[in-house]
Order: sequence, then structure tokens, then C-alpha cells
Amino acid sequence: MRGGRAGLRVRQQLRNGPEKGGKLSDTDLQKSTKSQVLPKKKKEKKEKKEKKEKKEKKEKKEKKEKKEKKEKKEKKEKKEKKEKKEKKEKKEKKEKKEKKEKKEKKEKKEKKEKKRKRFQALLTLLGRLDSQGPTPVRTPTFLEEQKSEVAEIKDDDKE
Repeated sequence: MRGGRAGLRVRQQLRNGPEKGGKLSDTDLQKSTKSQVLPKKKKEKKEKKEKKEKKEKKEKKEKKEKKEKKEKKEKKEKKEKKEKKEKKEKKEKKEKKEKKEKKEKKEKKEKKEKKRKRFQALLTLLGRLDSQGPTPVRTPTFLEEQKSEVAEIKDDDKE
């Protein structure tokens, strides 16, 4: 079918002519020919296409922005998570260090206390030995050795 429905109508009206109830004259025919109708349809089609492309472009842009926003948010959350983890590890490390120092301090104190008690025991032993006087087993050289040990323990305590 040439010219579509509009063309058919125009041709029928032309065939009838004004005398047979037709509405169009030759001048009317020239005004509504296919060449004049077609550009209008083409223009509408083009505008529709452009509108569609514009809409698609806008949607694509929004989708891209949404994606970038999401990625930015994820990146930020990842960074915060990392910082939180590092902070936690730092805190745990600090607590571990403090615990270790506390333990060492306690051990040092216990060691010092042990030395002090040993020193006290030696002093009391020496005091008893002196009061009993020399015996065959406890000779003056033995006492001198005991005194030198006591002196060494004192030096260790000072350190």
C-alpha cells in the first residue's frame, strides 16, 4: 500500500472530487501530499528517539552516580573498619605490654623478698653461731665464709 491510510483517503476523495461529495480540490491535494506529511512524522519520530536517548542517558548517568556513591561509601566503611581494627590491636598490644611489665615487677619483688628472707636467715644463723662459740665443725674460717656470703647477698640486694 503506497502512502499509508492517509494517502488512500486522499486518493478516494480525489476520485470523487468536489462534485461527487469529495472534499479536496487539486490545491488541497498539493497541501497534503506524502512529501508534506512525511517530514512531520519523521520529525515526531526523531523527537521521540531523542527524548528516549536523553532519558536513557539520564538513567545511565544516575546509575553511574549511584554506583560511584556506593563504592565511595564502601571504601569509607572499609577504611573505618581498618582503623577500628588497628586501634583495637594497638590497645591489646598496650594491655599485653602493661600486663608483662606488671608480671616482671611482681617477679622482681618476689625475688627481692626471697633474697631478703635468705639474708635474714643467714644473719640469725650467724648470730647463733657467734653466741655458741667455735665448735669443731664451725671454725672461724667457716664463720668468715658465712660473713662473706652475707656481704654478697647485701650487694645483690642493692643492685
